[in-house]
Amino acid sequence: MLSYKTVLLALLFSSSLAAPIRREVPHEHAHQKYNTSVQKSLIKNNPDGIVDAVFGLLGNAAGSKGLGKIKDATCLQQATADQAFTNAKAAGDVQGQVDALIFRALERNSATVGGVTDPCTSIKAVNPEIAAIQQHQDPASPNAAAVNKAIVLELAKQIASVGGDPLEALQSGTFAPGQIGDPTGKGNSCDTLDDPVGCIFTQNLLVEDATPAEISAAVAGVAAATSVAAAPAATSVAAGKGKGKGNGAGAGNGAAAGGAAAGSGNIGNFGKCSVPQIEFGVGFDNRKETSFQPKDKASFNHGSAQAIKIITQFICDTLTNSCGADATAKATCAKAQTAALAAPPKTGIDADIFNGFFGITTNFRNVQAIDDQGRAVAGSTGGNVNVGAGGAGAAPPAATTPAAPAATTITDVATPGGSGAIGNFGKCSVPQIEFGVGFDNRKETSFQPKDKASFNHGSAQAIKIITQFICDTLTNSCGADATAKATCAKAQTAALAAPPKTGIDADIFNGFFGITTNFRNVQAIDDQGRAIAGSTGGNVNVAPGGSGAAAPAAPAAPAPPAAAPPAVAPPATGASGSFGNFGKCSVPQIEFGVGFDGRKETSFQPADKASFNHGSAQAIKIITQFICDTLTNSCGADATAKATCAAAQTAALAAPPKTGIDADTFNGFFGIKTNFRNVQAIDDQGRAVAGSTGGNVNVAAGGSGAAAPAAPAKNAGNNAGKNAGKNTGNNAGKNAGNNAGNNAGGAAGANVQTFTGALGGVSAPPVTVGGSKGFVVKGDEFIQKAGALGRSCDVQKNACANKANSGGAGFTVTDCEKQNTACHAAI
Repeated sequence: MLSYKTVLLALLFSSSLAAPIRREVPHEHAHQKYNTSVQKSLIKNNPDGIVDAVFGLLGNAAGSKGLGKIKDATCLQQATADQAFTNAKAAGDVQGQVDALIFRALERNSATVGGVTDPCTSIKAVNPEIAAIQQHQDPASPNAAAVNKAIVLELAKQIASVGGDPLEALQSGTFAPGQIGDPTGKGNSCDTLDDPVGCIFTQNLLVEDATPAEISAAVAGVAAATSVAAAPAATSVAAGKGKGKGNGAGAGNGAAAGGAAAGSGNIGNFGKCSVPQIEFGVGFDNRKETSFQPKDKASFNHGSAQAIKIITQFICDTLTNSCGADATAKATCAKAQTAALAAPPKTGIDADIFNGFFGITTNFRNVQAIDDQGRAVAGSTGGNVNVGAGGAGAAPPAATTPAAPAATTITDVATPGGSGAIGNFGKCSVPQIEFGVGFDNRKETSFQPKDKASFNHGSAQAIKIITQFICDTLTNSCGADATAKATCAKAQTAALAAPPKTGIDADIFNGFFGITTNFRNVQAIDDQGRAIAGSTGGNVNVAPGGSGAAAPAAPAAPAPPAAAPPAVAPPATGASGSFGNFGKCSVPQIEFGVGFDGRKETSFQPADKASFNHGSAQAIKIITQFICDTLTNSCGADATAKATCAAAQTAALAAPPKTGIDADTFNGFFGIKTNFRNVQAIDDQGRAVAGSTGGNVNVAAGGSGAAAPAAPAKNAGNNAGKNAGKNTGNNAGKNAGNNAGNNAGGAAGANVQTFTGALGGVSAPPVTVGGSKGFVVKGDEFIQKAGALGRSCDVQKNACANKANSGGAGFTVTDCEKQNTACHAAI
């Protein structure tokens, strides 16, 4: 049968077509992640029978189909958000409350481009936080910029008031203004059905209404919820003792933004510095253990430390020595430090307590602590924080006892020889499998044994290779008993029955041995470095030995893909040739990846910091400009080298911004071949950016006689600022004229989707060359050809699956998935 969403959308589209009025193109799915979250909260208690959250974002005519008992379609968005907020609040779900607030602020579909949607006046919201918010207006409507900024600043205040991250209010923004009178009615909007995040994010179409500084200023003095209950403990799974390492432990549950510089109130005035805030997580300064660091390095420039005292002391000293903070601010810092030091050491709650004294609500207490051997520290998560800003009226929560570890923790496993329901493993440790990127320098996700001393095998994409090796080793060298061997056989069978090449395979296998892991929330990456849609989530219901106790999944943020290493090392210092002589400096080269300077988003940095000493930046222009300036100012480079750098910078800036192909393009002008274009771009919320990989680079050293990179959507001239109106590049120095086909895309209007498989007569939709970005799939535009082709394949898969589910198709959803794999392989 057809999916509910398919039936729903068919109803909506038929309704809109029945009313031939000119209206703005729909965009109710543009912020899909918030629709999904609100629907999840709504269905917990839906007394008005609202059909689906999405109806609240439609115009009144279409929205009336989903009213339930609500009488006024103008108020459906507010009523939906209000009930979802109520349900989330009852469940202690802060993020659910935040998502409901954001949903209330989203732009509704209007009747015309530039139209204004009416406020709700007939129904009063139950929750004052919801009542304070209005929906965004069409960006082309009168005074929209000011109206929408006021909405987002109020939204930020309400988010802060419930303990959320006020910066998330920026995600409620809408599109760039369209042209009133546009005959297509589309403007700059999108509305992709099968994008679980939302096309406004994955296609980088969001226009933020305010700056982070304006958000911080707006929320200064807003009292956040000060009592936060510990996260529910996961259903316990029995396990022995020994080693175990948490996967995906990071800076966790997003900290709220720090207050504005020189913030004042009962916490004091911090002079020229920002309000103090501390982060807790793994990966700071490339540590494998969890540690603490100041959030704002501009105000408090200190590296990470395992002992929070080092960071708190530095911050409090800095307030005195350089910030010009007042006495109240210094006193607040002293109280915050005392309270933090009274909490369990080296755990995230230390940071939460310190931050709470400054009115900042964070949730680092639910970040798994990791020791300096990379092992998870048992009992290190959870706990309560009850601190008012400035600590007034609240006792510092000394020695708070943490709650049981959440399900993201890997329970410690038995030491060699451990026995019980799962058996005795002789001289080997209890089997456990890991899943992630970077094993054996792979760019794709793969599996490997956790304990290489007991099970010495490299990584493999197919878990069967690892499970078979482990089970064989139990027999061949470990001296395991019959129960252990039987447990391994059952674990292998169950893991192989799960979706292949996804983290849940490892979780299932590990569960049979009493080990709870959360690899099912690690994003699977293919061997081209692309994120695989639908590869996370799921539930694991396995007790030690396979006897049936539940071990439910706890959702976690997908781990961002690791950066692929550069293919060629930088040439030697002073190297010369067609691209010049660089004096005392090395040949310029730029890297692209996650984790530079502790960032969770991808960014750029010079490969050789000795020659080009500059930190990372999201905009490659900052790095290229610094490198080119350094060639002149200190390297003693010759004119040819400087000219090469200028040409390389121009070409890199013409490529799609914030993607790895920018670095590949720049490096190519210096004769260095890298492959950062296949590194998945990650945004500053830690989310993969769709369509950000792939592309071709064809640049000769020095840029002479070679095409500029073929990635930009608007390729109007050799990507080096030459031959305007005639593209003499396009990877072959041909196709003079208007080349809209990046990555050798073809003539404008041409279909570059070459996959011909069509189960049930359902073909992959055309990928046409054109639009403002380079490629178009069913009205949605893409910069990268690979991303557009992938979307086409996935649209085909969904249509194929719908047909398979309708009955009598003669093929199954599994057949559709196999066809989808073949379609992606043809890219």
